Amino acid sequence: MGLLLGQAAAVVTVVLGLMGLVFPSRAAAFTGLSAQSRTGFGEFRATYGGLFVALGLAPLVLGQPVVFGVVSVTWLDTAVGRLKAQ
Repeated sequence: MGLLLGQAAAVVTVVLGLMGLVFPSRAAAFTGLSAQSRTGFGEFRATYGGLFVALGLAPLVLGQPVVFGVVSVTWLDTAVGRLKAQ
C-alpha cells in the first residue's frame, strides 16, 4: 500500500511538472503567482516544470525506497512552508 501511494504521488508530481513545463501560464494561475516577462515564464518552466518532472521521475526510475522518502520530505516541507504563509 505504501509503495503504491508513493508511486501515485510521484506520477502526480510528474503530471504537475509537465503542466508547468508545457503550460507555464497555467502553472502561474495554479500557484497564484504571475510572470511579467519571458524570463519569468522560463522560471515557471524550470521550477514548476523541469524540477517537478525530475522530482517525480527519480523515484519511479530508480525504484529505491529512500528516493520516495526524499520526495515525501520535499512535499512535506513545501506544505509546512505554505501553512506558515497563511
